[in-house]
Amino acid sequence: MAEQPLPQLRSVLVPCTQSPSSLSFRYWMSPSVQAQLCTLNTDNVPLSCIYLSETYSPGPVAIDIDTADHQPFRFAFSVIKFDLSSGGLIAIDDISYTGLLCHEKAPVEKAQEASTIQPPISLEKLFQLHPFPQFPSPGSTYSESLNCDFEHDYCAHWSNGDVGVDGERQHLPQQFQYGTVPERIPMPQRHLYKGNAAIATFAHQQGGEEQFAILTSQLISCAKGAKITVTYYASDGAKLSICAEEKCVSPKMKHAHGNVSVTLNAQHPFRIR
Repeated sequence: MAEQPLPQLRSVLVPCTQSPSSLSFRYWMSPSVQAQLCTLNTDNVPLSCIYLSETYSPGPVAIDIDTADHQPFRFAFSVIKFDLSSGGLIAIDDISYTGLLCHEKAPVEKAQEASTIQPPISLEKLFQLHPFPQFPSPGSTYSESLNCDFEHDYCAHWSNGDVGVDGERQHLPQQFQYGTVPERIPMPQRHLYKGNAAIATFAHQQGGEEQFAILTSQLISCAKGAKITVTYYASDGAKLSICAEEKCVSPKMKHAHGNVSVTLNAQHPFRIR
């Protein structure tokens, strides 16, 4: 029930950047809240602002910032308005800032080199890859949930290859395998992923022939306002899609990691791929 002016969450002063920078974060807020993220100058005068929408919550959301003419600036999360009769709430988490400050030296082409998987590295050994058990077996029952973090079981309700509504399985040359993400991997990774995961690897090929792997859910009878959320990481050149009923959604691969959510509505049986 704060009175005006409403409080702000401000960053320290960013003295000067020599290249565009980015601020990523996650947030939640109640429907009655209106909030924004602004860049402020040293006199706390707004330089630019964006409104935070419930549509993109919880994120993560990444905001690209220009060099601001090499002048100091800071970030500020501000609550603009809330329902005085019922109150309101906004929560901000996982703030991450990337940018090259004026006094820092630019890296010498290391990012691109790191994103290229070198031949001596065995991805099978690095990620301890091994095939999924073949599920579902005859007479097996479906799971009541599609949830899977791959930590406690092999997630029998998800299968390798493309499975039709009739249950016929199409095996692919490249497949998802069961693996463990090591503490360090030979490619850029802003978010630290740990533990077990479904992993698909692709080898460099001459001619640019498309390679793909499919992980398919068990048969879902119907859905109304359902939502599936996936945490993912993709190296350079890889693309993730989530498909249901011949419709596919792909995250913007400018951000090659994070969470992607898809809303599902169907009146007849379908599978998620």
